[in-house]
Amino acid sequence: MSLLSNRRVHLLVQPTAVRASLWRGWPKSSKVAEQVRDGGIAAAGDVLAALAGQAPVAGASLHVELADALVHFDVASGDFAGKSAHQLSLFASACVAELLGEQAKDCTVRWQLQRDERHLLLCATPNAVISALADAAIAQRLQLASLSPSFAAQWNRHARGRWPDAAVFAVASTNNTTIACVRHGVITTMSAGPGSSAGVDARRAAALSSVIGDAPLDLHVDRLLAGLGADGEQSLVYLLVTAAKPQPALSKRWRIVSTEPTLAADPAPDSARARLGRRWKNGA
Repeated sequence: MSLLSNRRVHLLVQPTAVRASLWRGWPKSSKVAEQVRDGGIAAAGDVLAALAGQAPVAGASLHVELADALVHFDVASGDFAGKSAHQLSLFASACVAELLGEQAKDCTVRWQLQRDERHLLLCATPNAVISALADAAIAQRLQLASLSPSFAAQWNRHARGRWPDAAVFAVASTNNTTIACVRHGVITTMSAGPGSSAGVDARRAAALSSVIGDAPLDLHVDRLLAGLGADGEQSLVYLLVTAAKPQPALSKRWRIVSTEPTLAADPAPDSARARLGRRWKNGA
């Protein structure tokens, strides 16, 4: 591993704020500087400039994690076995065009064929977001090494090893929760739901829970499972990844894992098994 790879900048982009941190060392790294700015993607350049003023970052690799609210997810099903990458790219782009309409032409489409070869994960990222990040990286002489939605980053970290036969995997932020139904390690359905509760959101969630009896996330998941005919399935495992305090009325079926320890996790070496977010391919 080169000396340059011992320095990495992690950039977490949320709709209303950005956080940049500089990490040094390998295989175990430590955080040496951090900056936070309000303003979302528009503040990416400012927060990286502030970080560069705090510690040298030129030549470091830049790893960007985008809040799921900034991208669009979907899952397409079909018989994809034997299809070429070009055919899958055309199919992915067509699916996103049907989902987003005219907005699709302003997005970059990435896709991943899952191991059952019957479910194609789709992710559409606005080109304006990608351009803003590229410009911010160039301004500080950073090497843009990876760009991944929060859901993909968390799935990579939690889906290693054996996965339950049937599960609900949710990644929550303040204003958005991405929910996936998983069968034998394959994501078969995705949906966006209410975000986790923090600050004002927590008070709103508590007030809503006092009226309807269940947390909004539980209600959304129950509706999703009912639509799939899986609402009565007893073997389901529920995993919620969140940095915020869980909603007051969230059911006890959830295993809750904090995002805090994983945000600082070292990226896996290049020789490691390719995972979601790194093996997605660009659409046509």
